[in-house]
Amino acid sequence: MLRVWTAFAAAVILLLSWARASSLEPHRERGLLATNPPTPYDRFIPDVSPRGRVLVIHGLAASRAFMQVFSAALADAGFDVYSIDLPGHGDSIAGFSATRARSVVAQALDQLGAVDVAVGHSLGAGLLLDLANERSLPRTVLLSPPPTPTGNVDVSRMLVVTGVWDIPAINAFVPRLEGAEWWELPWAAHSSAVFNAGQTRDIVRWMGGDFHAVRTASRVLWYALMLLAAAGLGASLLPARPWTRAQTGLGMAEACAWMVLAGIPTLAFLHFVVVLKWLHLFATDYLLSVFFLTGTLLSPAAMIRRHQGPATPAASVDRRQEHLIAILAAIYVIGAVGLFAGSHFMHFTLTDGRWWRFPVIAAASFPLFYFDEIALRTGPGWRVAATGVLTKSLMGAAIVTGVLILNRQQAFLVLIAHLVVLFWIALWFLTEIVRRHTQNPVAAALFAALAQGWVFAAWFVTT
Repeated sequence: MLRVWTAFAAAVILLLSWARASSLEPHRERGLLATNPPTPYDRFIPDVSPRGRVLVIHGLAASRAFMQVFSAALADAGFDVYSIDLPGHGDSIAGFSATRARSVVAQALDQLGAVDVAVGHSLGAGLLLDLANERSLPRTVLLSPPPTPTGNVDVSRMLVVTGVWDIPAINAFVPRLEGAEWWELPWAAHSSAVFNAGQTRDIVRWMGGDFHAVRTASRVLWYALMLLAAAGLGASLLPARPWTRAQTGLGMAEACAWMVLAGIPTLAFLHFVVVLKWLHLFATDYLLSVFFLTGTLLSPAAMIRRHQGPATPAASVDRRQEHLIAILAAIYVIGAVGLFAGSHFMHFTLTDGRWWRFPVIAAASFPLFYFDEIALRTGPGWRVAATGVLTKSLMGAAIVTGVLILNRQQAFLVLIAHLVVLFWIALWFLTEIVRRHTQNPVAAALFAALAQGWVFAAWFVTT
């Protein structure tokens, strides 16, 4: 009965937060700018007479979906806002290259005509800064711009915003933009200004908008409630079952040792051949290659370990039904948690160039998730949770080490490794729910692989 009431409460909160968040949405139009290649855009239209037109450009491995909270705030303030997807990102069907992205930004500025303010985050800021060497730009807001040559840049109408905890190379570069107005925000990191209500209002004030009308705090609150309620509803629909099999798994220290032992030959091999390079995912084909090879090395040994020691007989069950439950759980996470709730923060749809990558990424991910389930997740408890967190952190450290020592051309991964680790940790705990319900390591690994396959196919940059 408690589970029923929990599901009911989560469903009510989900619907109420969706209704409240929808009421805060500005009028939006979607389309394609006739650039070469075509550029998907969202146009956020203010309720009042526009104070000016703004072009918003996202960063690397992001999309216009990542900037929509910020773009909506600019529409609140009275601006007519165009937010675009760079090539290789979001809904763009073109492959990414820095040259192509730069050309698209220049073409967008030309096509939109009277752009009063251009806003760029990270890579987007770098592209604007690079264009400023060759052409006159409108007033410009650069959020965490990367180091960029600035020999002929007019910085007199430029606001640069960074965080105290931003990427060190960025904070070392920005003081060289002498003459630009620079805000180094306290308690802020690389993307804080995009979601922080107070910082967004300050930027709007600098742009000349109505900062009193900005509703960022309310949006973030209701979007976060949607995300939590969607996850809570899914968890309540899959009740835990008592563990029926006594497994002999790895202790925390032994699990970490296995990860290190598998990681060393993996990194050495990838120095010569990145096995999944044909996926054409910017830098992250290396990340997935590490995941695949490490799992391939660990799974056979873990299967042998699984059968050591006595096991209590499990009840007769239909394994196909458990696998179906895992697939349905993955569909729910992708649809309800991702597309319905999470899409207010991140891009979760798959364009034509991403659909075929989804099953490939899922298949490449399965071996390591299978190892997790048969060797690490040996039952409920804080030790198992800590082992999952620690091993995922070790995987992130291995990727960064391999990039810095053996594959420096994949250096972009250093910037996102912590976000990937956080995703893996969250997925570890979500998979715990599926495992407790199915008591089937294959089903749990299948769920994790499908969820990761979809997310990585949607998020990572195609080339």
